[in-house]
Amino acid sequence: MSNKMPDALNIVFISLSVSGQLNIHLASIEHMLTLGPSESPPLNIHLISFDPAEKRARTLAASASPRHSFTFHGLGELTLFTETSQNGTIDRHRPAELFRKDGLKPYTYLAELFGYNPDHYIRAYERILEIFREIKPKINVAAVDTTMPMAMDACTTAGIHWGVLCPNSGIELFKHQQPRLEGFWKHPAIRALEVRRSKAGIQGRVFNKSFQRLPFFICSSVMEMEFPHIPSPNVVFPGPILVPVPPLSSATYPDLTAFFDRKRTVIINLGSNFWYSHEDVESVADAILDAQQRCQEKGSFQVLWKLNGKKAFEIMLEKKFGKQSDTVRIDEWIEPDTLAVLQHPNVVAFVNHGGASNAGVPQILLPQWLDLYEYAVRTEWLGHGIYANKGHPAEIVADQLADAFLRVLSDDEGKILKAKSLEIAEACRRGGGVQTVARTLLAAATI
Repeated sequence: MSNKMPDALNIVFISLSVSGQLNIHLASIEHMLTLGPSESPPLNIHLISFDPAEKRARTLAASASPRHSFTFHGLGELTLFTETSQNGTIDRHRPAELFRKDGLKPYTYLAELFGYNPDHYIRAYERILEIFREIKPKINVAAVDTTMPMAMDACTTAGIHWGVLCPNSGIELFKHQQPRLEGFWKHPAIRALEVRRSKAGIQGRVFNKSFQRLPFFICSSVMEMEFPHIPSPNVVFPGPILVPVPPLSSATYPDLTAFFDRKRTVIINLGSNFWYSHEDVESVADAILDAQQRCQEKGSFQVLWKLNGKKAFEIMLEKKFGKQSDTVRIDEWIEPDTLAVLQHPNVVAFVNHGGASNAGVPQILLPQWLDLYEYAVRTEWLGHGIYANKGHPAEIVADQLADAFLRVLSDDEGKILKAKSLEIAEACRRGGGVQTVARTLLAAATI
């Protein structure tokens, strides 16, 4: 019997540096760097992303097993996109409606958002090819995010074995395969990019990839969280792709834990890309006060509210809640991992923008743009959340939000929502998360 050590596998992850795309890649890398001899051969893991990702990526090397290595490859500053998305905000809009004025604005905005700066696109494409040549002896497999088509182009040009690792739902695969989508392709931003790609010798359209032919398409979902459909055989459903985190404890966050321990709690977190207007803040505050008043006879509740730009609203908030409220805590940033906070038994609802994974907690959804409307419709249809601005897209309506609070807190509908949320959370657990991602990539790498 030979005692020769197995050759190390080169596995490459390629992602944008924005958290929504990067997080699942970092979670997968962190898990794979700890795999033991019975789970994998030695691994040389590489992350290709833009420079803002480097600080977070560097922390992964410290947790790596001596059997494995980790290398970050930078693509420079994130100057890839058009001005629409360079300013760090997302323009709110209604869902697409064919016969409404500005009804197709979402498609226009999507084209502008992903109408990559043509020269910067080609620069990133060429840099990725250069990195591929640096990785020796060969790349065994690459996992690419769907927002990195220049990396897909580079993989195709270099003959790299690659598939998709993305934070979207499984049905997203079929959205990319709709016949022609001519309105999208003819947008000036997309047309300019296609011309530049053609000059660089890149074949095919930028967004018209044949995902069904890939060895894998890993999405952050399970079938129990999807609309009914027959997925392509290569779609992998691991559920939420997260690094396991311990529950909130008084040892690590004594003040926050003491707050949660007091009573039923609703968490409001609309994400880092959502910036409140004064009208938004007033609507949320009024909804909280209305629901708390109406809820008194059946037991009160408290709120933890992550409020971007909190300082700008301090005068209004003081008028609404006083200098210090016992039942409303407003923070610019919630320090523990969201999953750790959601695991506290007193958390009864999670108000978010529509893109959150299920953690066994009923969701109250306030979608504001792009595909988040579909997430809200789907979550409510599946029975584990409430679409709380239905009929008032890209807005926050105090009466609707207050009603949603009361529905989640009720003894009848609230219990049904909780039971369905736990059912879906169990399905997510069975999906396997990062373990399933690791098995999929290792299988693809050894073909």
